[in-house]
Amino acid sequence: MLRHRTDQGHSSLTVTFRLRASGFPLRAGSALALMGLALAGCAGPQRQSTAPPPEGERDPGQPVLAEARSEWPYLSVKVTGVRPIGEHALKVDFLFVNTSAGKDVVEFGSGFAASAADAGTIADAYILDRANRRKYFMMRDEDDRAECSRSISPVRPGEQRALWATFAAPPRGVTRITIRVPHVEPLEVRLAPATR
Repeated sequence: MLRHRTDQGHSSLTVTFRLRASGFPLRAGSALALMGLALAGCAGPQRQSTAPPPEGERDPGQPVLAEARSEWPYLSVKVTGVRPIGEHALKVDFLFVNTSAGKDVVEFGSGFAASAADAGTIADAYILDRANRRKYFMMRDEDDRAECSRSISPVRPGEQRALWATFAAPPRGVTRITIRVPHVEPLEVRLAPATR
């Protein structure tokens, strides 16, 4: 018998075993196993979240692959990750940091995307392969929407915003790329062997 009761805000567990004349002896090891199962059941199901962290949060231990200033002295942009998606795309993780000590706010709107359909994104960013003199633009879905963070909220002083974008990938063998984001100095990234 398993009973669960609460006394003065504290939960307690009472486990009682009743031996019935069933012809099956209950050994000490079996009793301990049953107690373990009972206690495990009270802990409830254990769930592991596989969802990505909310936009704007970032693991502080994540490395910075490149960093550049923008036309606005209070905005810094960092590349925190570059990884392949299949054979033909690269996903790039960014961190936009507002270091303003005043009231300067980074608004996205059309600042990083010229098309009205891409407002609130960084859709005009692209990858430059200097060695082969080629540009690789952002991937688009079946509805012609840029595959990147959307409806990006303003970055206020002291805040940072984690963003992502998926680009067409340079061919294998390219080890250095330059990521261009409107109004931001070039972000030079060396690709790890695993990335290519």
